[in-house]
Amino acid sequence: MRTMRSITIAALLSVAAAQAGQIEHIGDTYISGWYENVIVQNNRAYVADVYGMAALDVTNPNSMLVLDHQASLGYSYGLDLVGDLAYLGNWEDDLLVINQADPQNLLVIDNVSLPGEVWAVDIFGDIAAVACGSSGVVLLDISNPQNPQILSNFGVNNFVVDVKIHYEWLFIAGWEGGAFSAYIANPQAPQVVDEYNLNPGIVRGLDYAAGFLYLAEENFGLEVLYAGNPANLQWQGGFISSSDFFKVHADSNRLYVAASDSGLKIFDISLPYQPALLYTLSTDGEVWGAFTENNRLWVADGPGGLFVYDISGGGQPTEIGHHELLGGIVGFARNGDVVYAAAKQDGLQVFEILSDSLAWRGEAATTDSARSVTLDGPTAYVPCGNAGVHVYNISSPFAPVYLTTVNTPGFARRMTISGDTGWVADQDRGVAVINIISPGFASLITSINTMNQAMGAAKAGDILYVADRQAGLTIFNVDSLSVPIILGGLTLPDDAYDVTLYQNYALVADWEAGLRIIDVTNPTLPSEVAVVPLAGHAERVIVQDHWAFVALHDKGIAVVDLTDPENPVLNAWEETPGSAVDIVLNDQQLLVADTYCAGIYQWDPLAAVNPEETPIPREFALLEAHPNPFNAGTILEFTLPRPSSVNLRIYDLSGRQVAQLAAGPYPAGVHRINFDGRDLPSGIYLACLEAGSFRQVQKLVLLK
Repeated sequence: MRTMRSITIAALLSVAAAQAGQIEHIGDTYISGWYENVIVQNNRAYVADVYGMAALDVTNPNSMLVLDHQASLGYSYGLDLVGDLAYLGNWEDDLLVINQADPQNLLVIDNVSLPGEVWAVDIFGDIAAVACGSSGVVLLDISNPQNPQILSNFGVNNFVVDVKIHYEWLFIAGWEGGAFSAYIANPQAPQVVDEYNLNPGIVRGLDYAAGFLYLAEENFGLEVLYAGNPANLQWQGGFISSSDFFKVHADSNRLYVAASDSGLKIFDISLPYQPALLYTLSTDGEVWGAFTENNRLWVADGPGGLFVYDISGGGQPTEIGHHELLGGIVGFARNGDVVYAAAKQDGLQVFEILSDSLAWRGEAATTDSARSVTLDGPTAYVPCGNAGVHVYNISSPFAPVYLTTVNTPGFARRMTISGDTGWVADQDRGVAVINIISPGFASLITSINTMNQAMGAAKAGDILYVADRQAGLTIFNVDSLSVPIILGGLTLPDDAYDVTLYQNYALVADWEAGLRIIDVTNPTLPSEVAVVPLAGHAERVIVQDHWAFVALHDKGIAVVDLTDPENPVLNAWEETPGSAVDIVLNDQQLLVADTYCAGIYQWDPLAAVNPEETPIPREFALLEAHPNPFNAGTILEFTLPRPSSVNLRIYDLSGRQVAQLAAGPYPAGVHRINFDGRDLPSGIYLACLEAGSFRQVQKLVLLK
């Protein structure tokens, strides 16, 4: 009987030098982002986004240009500028100091580690106030920007998401706890003086203007407090809205409120205690931030990019410019030095491979979200979700010519080609089979129903292998398309998202359950012979020679050595700054569709790793989850000073187990595990780690 074998990422840390590979990040082409916050200065716009910080030349609002993008900085919310320095905060518990004197060469000159995820930054003089979620407020001395010093860290009654300094006073947005004022004349010993806790909603943002404090609230709208005496906050008025309000920016007698997918709300605050709604600006994306400068209004519109409006007339703002981002790269295919990319919002995009980046060269429209690209000679096939498969002639590589569309009955995700036939993973409607003898007249032959949802497919001879999501691996004999026969299948621990073949094995990317290796020598009786646990969510797997390359969504890319498929070896692993969903190879370069960028990585399968660089922890510990609170997903880390049998479980407050994240033997080292709470309701959960006789419990807060 075969024994299933597994390896862990932590095991890589102690592997012999001659066995380990290395992935080196060479460069990125910035593709898209999620604009959260914007500040404009001297015809330059600086934008905090899901992927770091971008600098744009906005001299001509009709033609805004990205000058530079500092990547790999984490999901960024907070941003403030002082002279030539930008202070950027992110959810990775860091405040970064960025020199933007040359906006074409943004340079991180310091990185301050903070006790909690950063939601907002505000600066007055030499003092920076940082909202650090459950860790409260951090005050820093930034008189020496290259060496900021933490002066104090103090808590309030709740979760801190926004701060505003007004001379020696600090105003604090405290989530469900309301709003607070603190006296910070001595920033080393701040004093919380007053609180307003009658808020009907969740306080997500605030701003101060002319003695009044404006609170943007989720589940309510707008509240106005008199703050002329900050030691005695007094309710004055408000505005009830069915929309959730998140951020607020006051300028003269106007108040600009970011309301996500409800657009930007503009209020007249000539009477501060009676804000009157004047206009609602509807945008393409989700409004998360606004800024005014020289009679112009700048709107950070999430995936919609950056909008600019003329507000000089005092009436309805007039749009004068829009910087639109490419809408997320989720699929790659390569032909020589040309890369074809599926962009969820912008169809088929064409790039040329340069030494350390990809240069955009052309595009072709699709009628729905492009999900992937498959090449066959001079033809590109682009599965487009509900719009079926679009077919293009790419004889002129940078100018694809639309030929036809094959309407599949489901949601077309990926396509594999075998001879004159295309096999399309069509999600709820199984696998669509299309005739591609003449690409310009490609047509649907039939659909093969699967057990659950077809997410990926591979074919060898008359055998079709389907990554069938919750059903795992489903195997068909398709010798007769009129009567396809299920030969066998194998249920897997998580959701099967992709499948490829190597020798007599099917390799399945099984989301959180890693890479599964299944012997299919007898397709009627497939058997799992090995598993490679991986960080993140295994979404895509490709094979070249005896190497498997896995895209791990939120945790980068991994390379697995399949010299002995039943004893696979994790050769290399590298986190990427975006969300890795597809990989193509260019010799030993890895080109990664990283959603928010196109990344280039150099892979060396024989690079040495020095085991001394990864010391063994000295004690057992369940480290603080990050982020926490979290929306949908968070990362738990635990340390083991010696090999141990581990159980890591998640419970709700009633004591019911809702997830088991780890079970079984683990080697000594640091281990990182993702907890996906997308199917759980908001609330408080308990993470319990047991390792031998050691036990530790940590509180997790899920906020949706």
